[in-house]
Amino acid sequence: YGSGKADRCDEEGWTLMPDQTILTCDALNAPQTEKLVLSTAQWISAGSTPQSLEDASSEELGPMVLRPNGTVFAMGATGHNAVYTPGSTPGATGSWTAAPDFPSVPFNGQPMPLDIADGPACLLPSGNVICQTSPGVYNTPSHFFEFDGSSLTEVSDVPNSLDDPSYVGDMLMLPTGQVLYTDQSQDVEVYTPTGSPQAAWRPAVSECPAVLAPGMSFILQGTQLNGLSQCSAYGDDSTNATNYPLVQITNTATGHVQYARTHDHSTMAVATGSATVSTHVDLPTNLETGAATLRVVTNGIASNPVSVTIATKIVKGTVTLQNYSVSPNGVAVKLQIRHVGSTTALDSQSVVLDSSGSFQMATTLAAGTYDIAVKGAHWLREKLGSKAIGSSGLSGLQFSLVNGDINGDNTVSLADFAILKQAYGSTAGQSNWNPNADLDGNGSVGLSDFGILKVRYGQSGNP
Repeated sequence: YGSGKADRCDEEGWTLMPDQTILTCDALNAPQTEKLVLSTAQWISAGSTPQSLEDASSEELGPMVLRPNGTVFAMGATGHNAVYTPGSTPGATGSWTAAPDFPSVPFNGQPMPLDIADGPACLLPSGNVICQTSPGVYNTPSHFFEFDGSSLTEVSDVPNSLDDPSYVGDMLMLPTGQVLYTDQSQDVEVYTPTGSPQAAWRPAVSECPAVLAPGMSFILQGTQLNGLSQCSAYGDDSTNATNYPLVQITNTATGHVQYARTHDHSTMAVATGSATVSTHVDLPTNLETGAATLRVVTNGIASNPVSVTIATKIVKGTVTLQNYSVSPNGVAVKLQIRHVGSTTALDSQSVVLDSSGSFQMATTLAAGTYDIAVKGAHWLREKLGSKAIGSSGLSGLQFSLVNGDINGDNTVSLADFAILKQAYGSTAGQSNWNPNADLDGNGSVGLSDFGILKVRYGQSGNP
């Protein structure tokens, strides 16, 4: 992929960087390194490692792991290691510094450096990197080390270490923060590290329904849902990246832990910072009901808990956002369930629409007949009257919301024109930008937004 690659990709591992580039150490052109700038699909130089990391005879390399501080620990098949620090822009070369060498061990009566001529490494929740080494190329025994950014510390071996070269190992980060290890035998090991993550490294949930139900699907939003790294790495023969969110639900009464299926993540980028990202969540059909806590876990690091209630009824429907030129995916609307004829909400929740405008909302209300209303940020409220919610809920609701309510007072009036006038000509990031004035969702406030207001002027939504 991309143009300008200096050599072939065989034997190389690729590391996804926060600046939307991919870093690799060249196997044929060692000690040169390269990175792919995704925005231009161009390969450019990333400088050279202080010493070659490639074993010249086998062309093998070790794994590379992005750490929380933005540097990459690159492990060599020569006993040498290096640390990459990216530049200030994707197009900048960045720089390499030497990392501590792996120690030597006796081999056939002579000292031989440990190295990783193919083999696993994994980022731990503490920010350390655990890796498996062995002497030379494809030799035994194995030794395991943790790298803390400045020094290597040997840790305990696995039962088969005496017979294992590094290339047979594989590591996967578990949601518990432990590392699952296999060596192509029937033995499976779990490594429990010490230390804990910094608070700033945790994923955070910003939008999640307070009431859920077995079998329900919804969109969860938050920050750093993909973690700060791909986490697990190898030379070039295995991929166990975990830069995606897991949703964990713990029942308060029983303590049982269940996991939901997540899919269609809004991004696979790492270290996304304060940007809002999302994932689709499908809850298991056997989810235990009652009070529970929900956490997002990425790379073994859990978010702070969110209190939820697991009910049994799901209200399903679709919302058409009139005069909206982009996908409704990720747009939040407020859904209310009321007594028939009342304007007081019995249950009021924010739900996030998917790409087809569909939503699901769980409720603890008793079965019965209710009015159901939906209001968008700059759309008028629409109410559907006398809808029967059964023992399992209600499906098939269809709403079509009128656009133009910039100030959210449920009426399109002169006040909305005044706000649009102030934001006119702006785009996101400018001082006068107002996302509610971008009625058509095209990323700028312009004539098309004015046209929507003009057509909808004087209209009001249902109370």
